[in-house]
Amino acid sequence: MGESAGKSGTIAFEAVVEPARAARFAESLGLPGDTVPLVFPAFWLFEPETQALLGGLVGKDHVPIHVGQVFRYAAPLRQGGRYHVTVAGERTEVRGKENLLVDITVRDADGNEVVEARSTVLLLPVAAGEGQ
Repeated sequence: MGESAGKSGTIAFEAVVEPARAARFAESLGLPGDTVPLVFPAFWLFEPETQALLGGLVGKDHVPIHVGQVFRYAAPLRQGGRYHVTVAGERTEVRGKENLLVDITVRDADGNEVVEARSTVLLLPVAAGEGQ
């Protein structure tokens, strides 16, 4: 197993589905403006805290290549809804290739799970001297 396989981290934060952002995203996908697209939780991967966590797990010596995602919903997200979001990342090795598994869990104000999502990211080593 690679020396950084097994490296992991978790963060948690409060998030709101901003109506204007959700509407613009829905309309760009050809959906009604009052819809929250199923892949909306991916926006929370770009919060500063999440980027710091994931950047630390990827490292400067690898390039992240997104290879898959799965979303499982217990209830739809609502525009204006407030949620508790947990993002966990773990480096793993599959068939000799390093991966980063990113799990997002979204709970409502009552603590009920609303969404579970997983992204799989292949981590390709940067050749010596590249990107420097």
